[in-house]
Amino acid sequence: MQVIVINKIEEKVIEYQERTGATKSWLASKMSMSPQNMYKLMQSNNITIETLIKFSFVLGCEKEELYKYEIIQ
Repeated sequence: MQVIVINKIEEKVIEYQERTGATKSWLASKMSMSPQNMYKLMQSNNITIETLIKFSFVLGCEKEELYKYEIIQ
């Protein structure tokens, strides 16, 4: 069995920015990280549950909205 995780964080960040006018720098500061580190995490398919929770809290969404997965048997 193989699990493929598809990161949707960048999509949610862009949606949040369009809705609120927030900058990536502001979002990164709310998450206590540098904008560069936040950008790397937005692109990663290997992030911790803690990071998902931080993104979901700052973006005001459920953590399940930040990724999707497929199971291949």
